[in-house]
Amino acid sequence: MVGKLAAPSESKGTFTLGNQTFPKVTWWREPGLRTLYALLVIPLITSMVNGYDGSMMNALQTSEQWQNYFGHPRGSLLAFYNLSFALGQLIAVIPFPFPATIADKLGRRSGVVIGSIIAIIGVAIQSASINCKLLTAAIRRQYADQTVMIDHGSAPLMVTELAHTQHRARLTAIYNSTWLQQTSDHQHKQRLGLAHPFAAASLPSGYTNCSHMASSRDYVQASFVEIKETLALEKEFASRISWMDLISTPGNRKRTLICYLQGFFSQWCGNGLVSYYLVPVLETIGITSSSEQAGLNGGLQIWNFIVAMWASFNIDRFGRRPMRLIADGRSLWNTLTCGSDTPPRQGLVIAYPIEILPYEIRAKGLSVTFFGVSSSLLNQYINPVGVENAGWKFYIFYDVFLTVIFVVVYFLWVETKNTPLEEIAKYFDGEEAKIGGGASTSTAAAVLDQMRAKEELRGDTEHLETA
Repeated sequence: MVGKLAAPSESKGTFTLGNQTFPKVTWWREPGLRTLYALLVIPLITSMVNGYDGSMMNALQTSEQWQNYFGHPRGSLLAFYNLSFALGQLIAVIPFPFPATIADKLGRRSGVVIGSIIAIIGVAIQSASINCKLLTAAIRRQYADQTVMIDHGSAPLMVTELAHTQHRARLTAIYNSTWLQQTSDHQHKQRLGLAHPFAAASLPSGYTNCSHMASSRDYVQASFVEIKETLALEKEFASRISWMDLISTPGNRKRTLICYLQGFFSQWCGNGLVSYYLVPVLETIGITSSSEQAGLNGGLQIWNFIVAMWASFNIDRFGRRPMRLIADGRSLWNTLTCGSDTPPRQGLVIAYPIEILPYEIRAKGLSVTFFGVSSSLLNQYINPVGVENAGWKFYIFYDVFLTVIFVVVYFLWVETKNTPLEEIAKYFDGEEAKIGGGASTSTAAAVLDQMRAKEELRGDTEHLETA
């Protein structure tokens, strides 16, 4: 039954691709993988640009100078400034889906370069808010955060599609976990951002470049054939890819729903309270000293990053679904522990939607996840108003919502651990899955035979015409 297939198990020293077993590789012993992963550091750190916004807003609220300059904003006024970030995300997805369009038309590498250059311009504009009041500063933040979405819509795709099968899930989970790396020196991150687009230009651009990075010839051949035939099948069935393909089949409809809910749930699990409004939350329990607030904010982010990285490296050990359910279940007991429970699912916010989407609709499906994330537009307005008016009672709302999230994840999410990227389609499409190579389904194999027959006939016809 579709969606009920068991994820393949892997022994300690092997992994599976195309129904074949291969010995695991140690990446630092492979020159090609060392080069690849050194280059992939560039797209991996693009999530820091997004996470920097959250760290900056919490850090600024602990500053007496900032509070005095902006008139100690609270409630809806503070919300107005923070929600400009979500507004920028929303505009970048609907009605102008620039991230997906650039990723599909110009390529993943171009998306990272273009997005990074525009983001630098946005940072410069936002920095000029030193001489502006809240309204102008919020408008400038909205522009800066809108531009970030361009490279955010290409970088994780590049990581997923270029990484070795054995390391793909961990690397893609690390991508969004770097969002939590927010406590580094601000000037260091600015220097890093200036170098980012130039370094990104040196990244590999081809989908199958990863096939040149492993030492096993058998693995290279199996991986190349699976990718090549899967892409050919997807193009055969979809002569012109459009946004309607996201809902064209039962499998795609389920994928699209999961993609949206993954983004939506990521903003409605209570994490927004500690990501953007930690200062008002701390004030409700009597912690009003700026130094104490800054120390707690910094310590929380460091702890979050450590837990998120641990979860990323163990994503194939525990699986996506169990890790998500454990995090949601723990959060039910105490909403304020979302600061420590959110990190295990942090990497999954991007990694899971990307891997369940076929190549042809991957960029578009990721935009659906971003649309779900932009639901924080409402969330970020409600949080400070709720804390200001209801105090600790406001947290009960998130306990109820977390119960809903737990139930939905339990019944809807599909486990995909230890499954190669192209083969995940079988969990959603069953025998109709467009998978090439050794893992091809009966339907895909029949279509591939027809395609080969057409190619042979075309080749014979061209030969006769030449003769």
